[in-house]
Parts: sequence; C-alpha cells; structure tokens
Amino acid sequence: MPITTDPDMLQTMPDASQTSVRSVALVTPSWPMSHKPNGIVSYTANLREGLQRLDVRSTVHSLETSADCGDDFVRRFSIDSPTFRDKLQLKFSGTIAHETGIARRFAQSLLRSVEQAGDVELIEMEESFGWFGQVARDAHVPVVVRLHGPWFLNGLINGVPEDDAFARRDAAEREGLSLAAGVSSVSYDVLRRVRERYKLELPHARVIPNPVPPVAEEDRWSLETCDRNTVLFVGRFDRHKGGDLILDAFARILQQKPDARLILVAPGRGVIDESNTIWSVENYLNRTFPNPRSREQIEVRGFTKPEEIRKLRRSALLTVVPSRYETFSMTAVEAMSAGCPLVAARVGGLAEIVTHELNGLTFEGGSAASLATQIARLLADPALAEQLGRQARRDCESKYHPDVVAKMTIDYYADMIKKRSE
Repeated sequence: MPITTDPDMLQTMPDASQTSVRSVALVTPSWPMSHKPNGIVSYTANLREGLQRLDVRSTVHSLETSADCGDDFVRRFSIDSPTFRDKLQLKFSGTIAHETGIARRFAQSLLRSVEQAGDVELIEMEESFGWFGQVARDAHVPVVVRLHGPWFLNGLINGVPEDDAFARRDAAEREGLSLAAGVSSVSYDVLRRVRERYKLELPHARVIPNPVPPVAEEDRWSLETCDRNTVLFVGRFDRHKGGDLILDAFARILQQKPDARLILVAPGRGVIDESNTIWSVENYLNRTFPNPRSREQIEVRGFTKPEEIRKLRRSALLTVVPSRYETFSMTAVEAMSAGCPLVAARVGGLAEIVTHELNGLTFEGGSAASLATQIARLLADPALAEQLGRQARRDCESKYHPDVVAKMTIDYYADMIKKRSE
C-alpha cells in the first residue's frame, strides 16, 4: 500500500510577491558539488535556484570550499583553534568536554560568518553532531534544523557500533533538536522515527522534500536510445546503499539473461557484513562472480562526474536504488526527473517517492531475490519501463521542482521567524 503524499507538496509555482522572508543563511559541509559530492550540497544548490526566483537572498556557509569557488554568496569559515581552557577540559574531563569545545568554536565561527553576510533572518543547517544546538543557543535569529539523516539512522545502517562515541553523538543530536526553533524533515518516515526515538513532540516540525531540477528534453531517458540489456547502479559501495545487494541480484539475473550488463558507479570503503568483515568492491566481485565470463558483463566505476552519470542514466534501460534505508534518496529522484525507469527498495523515504507499478517498481528491502525479480520484469518488458519512466518524470515536476519546494520552505521559514518574534 503506497504512502500518501502530503497534498501540500502539490503546489503551483511560487508568487514572489507573497514572500515575506528576504535573506537566509544555508550551512553545508562543503561547496560546490564538484568539490566533494554530497546530498546536502546538492539539496542546497537546488534550493537556492528556487529561492532566487522568489527574490530571496541566500548565502552559503561552509567549512570546505574549492579554491576556485569565487562566488560572492559563498562564505568559508573555519573552526577556531582550541583555547587554553579547552585544552584543560580535554586533559581533566576527556573527550566529551573536548567535543563541547568543538561545538562552541564551530558556533562562534559560523555566527561570525553569518553576521558578515548581513541582514540574515534565519539559519538552516543539518543535524550532524548536534552542533546546531550550540548555534541555536548563541544565534539572534531562528535556527531551523534540516533532518537529512540523523546518526541513529544512517550510522546504524552502515554497521557503526553503538559504543560510547555513538551514544555521545546521538545524545548531542537529540539535545540540539530540543533547542532548535524549527525542524524540517526530508520525509515523514524520518520525522516519525526521530519523534519516537527521542520522545520529542516537535510540534512545529514540517516535512518538505528535497528539490530536484527538471531535466531538459534532450537529456531525458528514451527507450529508442538506451541499451535494453543494461542496468545502472549509482551509489557508495557500502551496506547503507546496498552495493552488495545489486551484485547478488545481478548474479541471479545472469542465470536468466546471460547478455545482461551492469554498470556499477560505486566509490566507497566497502560493505560490512554480519561478521564485521569489510568487503571491497573487487573482493565482493571475486566472491560473487568467480566465472571470468560473468565479470565481463560488469563495468565498475569509481567517482564519476554528474554530467557523466546523466549520460549513463540515459544509456541504461533502468536504474536501481537498493538501499537498506534512505531518508529521501536524491539518486532516485534525479533518475526519475530524467524519466529513467526505476527499481527501488520499499524502505524509509523511498517508499514515499516510488509507488509500485505507477512511477517505478519496488522490492522488499534487503532482499536480493526480490530485487532480481523486479529487474527481470523491466528487462523483459521495455514498454512497461517506458511507461513508468514517463510517470516518474511528471511526478517529479509536480512535487520536487525547486520552485515548488522553495515556496514550501520559505513559507515555513516565515512561520518560524514569526514564532520567534512572538
């Protein structure tokens, strides 16, 4: 049963004359996308497009920027060196005090950067490490936390042990959420899980999807020009993104269709299995495909530029997103925006994006057999693939267009600014 999308997502294009917010600060881990690929950076870049058309000024504040960035709206800041007091805290109190010192220095440096940007009415930043809690304490404007992927979700799915360091980070993120002026979430699933884990009501939280720009007609997927035997995977080769699942599923596919091909765009440190063994992509391939003939059907790529990924999406019959969990999945929506047929796991935010047999096919999360079954369906029925891809593109334009998401975002910002003033 598909999850119903909030009707607020189905909005018309924004009217700039109705916008009351004029200037915001957006915090990212790096900038631009070409410097270090990251879903938060992609989200920020796409959101800025919509905000600009609303006549909203947005400055980007980042710890890492490329040397040739050269944009007036981008401000790079750095965490100040530890003070003598911080060093004493580290000596006598251990790591927790040291982490508190880092959070404080991060907040001080960020807020100086925001102040230099001038006339900022609101700050939006991610939840990582809970540093936003210190920013919320010190800021003179509302701080909205954007739930891209809390550590208790993304950390655990990657096999991170629940040790003391995990517990400290988890507690810091919870404390920060309790201090934020507002919380926006990429999906209903993430917001529900955060409320349940932290026992926080978060009454002013709102679900706002990530924006994805529409794809020009000449760059869209087409049945006439794709290779009908090719399957594409784009994602880190780790447990989270399910790099092992697509290889296990493709081994089954080759038994039915020996001429099938897989393009694996999969940088990453490796997949952690149940015994805590880390499998690199090469080691996993050697174990799963001992036959050299089968290995010839798989093309492995590491880091690949976005423009090359777009070409690969057009060249394949279908794109696969086999993640064990996703808060949202930019990879899925970017493929759908280009009209690419999609097979995706029924997990987390993906289940709110992909509706089985309407705008894609879904499979049981974590099951290579279920994934192989749905891939085989599209390989055997290109007409169905074309139908699903066409509807996926339409859905993206109505729900995830940067103008639609920017209007939802700025309306929420305005509510948070008004709430803070009251």
